[in-house]
Amino acid sequence: MRKIIMASLFVGLALASEYARTQSTAADYPLMPRVAKAPEHDAQAQINQQIVAAIQSGRYADAIQSVRRARVSKAEADFAVGELILQGLADPKSAQHPVESIDEGIALIEKSALAGHRQAISALAATFYTGLRDGATNVVLLAPDAWLNACWEAAKTKPKQSATCIAMRLNPRKAH
Repeated sequence: MRKIIMASLFVGLALASEYARTQSTAADYPLMPRVAKAPEHDAQAQINQQIVAAIQSGRYADAIQSVRRARVSKAEADFAVGELILQGLADPKSAQHPVESIDEGIALIEKSALAGHRQAISALAATFYTGLRDGATNVVLLAPDAWLNACWEAAKTKPKQSATCIAMRLNPRKAH
């Protein structure tokens, strides 16, 4: 449950901060004339609110759709969607499970890691350390994998190693 709450807060904050980081304000350009807020800013704020509301009510499929409409980098969106897929499949109180599979969630996070997204790399290291269980039935959805955990831990300092870690997951016989 703690992971779900923490990640829920992260997704909302990450999307909001990613958007805010890409926007300039009048304070950034004091000599420029002041203009009204752009409509796309209001639209993005509304999408952020929809994401947070969907996560809080356990509607992961809705949250995923909203993230896909958000104005964030591709790596950030892939990471957020991948995390939401994994959380939504494991959350025992999910009102709306994602339609995507665990493999699709992992693949999106890996895609983000390939783009150098450090949080994605850390999330993969943690996921392969702990595995993933269904919170209601305690059924193992994704078993812990020491080899993949070690690979992703090493990728934290050498992000280019992400490709090796992905290859290990896709071809386990060759890797172990």
